[in-house]
Amino acid sequence: MQPAGPSSPSGSRALVEQATTAWERVFHAQPSGIDAAAASQSGCIYFTRAHGPERIEVRKAFVVAIAVAGPPASTREMVQAVAALRERRRTFVDRSLGLIHSLVEDARRCIESGDMPTLGQLMDLNHMLLAGLMLSTEQLGSGGSGGPQCGALGAKLTGSGGGGCVIALVEESLDRVLAAWRERGLECFSAHVGTPAGTVEGSN
Repeated sequence: MQPAGPSSPSGSRALVEQATTAWERVFHAQPSGIDAAAASQSGCIYFTRAHGPERIEVRKAFVVAIAVAGPPASTREMVQAVAALRERRRTFVDRSLGLIHSLVEDARRCIESGDMPTLGQLMDLNHMLLAGLMLSTEQLGSGGSGGPQCGALGAKLTGSGGGGCVIALVEESLDRVLAAWRERGLECFSAHVGTPAGTVEGSN
């Protein structure tokens, strides 16, 4: 067996991960590694620092709508803000993070079983917990609420918070959600996850 070269799929993936991690250290100081893993993988992944990315089998293909709901914030600053909040309210922050971890575990099971309605509810709960950690903004909250109001199954901020994007889980309501966001002046697009197996396809 020969080691993977740069032209092989695994070799290319390793180069992407190395480059992404190097730049993340510049912007984030101590990156978790999830961005590098997501950039080099396709489909759905479950990520932990301890074990890295694990592929999630998508039982039922689904569609997400993504809106840019305000300028992005510095990941470094948002991480520092949560750390500062934890210094003042350790029990509250630790409990919130524990609940978020449980939601993520449940969300994984929903994707594997194809339970999209419950996945949407988990996204709403996740956003609520993130907002409690002061990671949401008025724009993110407004963009997120626009999804469920138009029939989305659920919506949450994505990324480090403080600005950036909202992601909504949709079924038949895709066009209505995108139209509502565009009426608010938000740039948005959609992505189909799990069709064909394991892939993500996007469209504006």
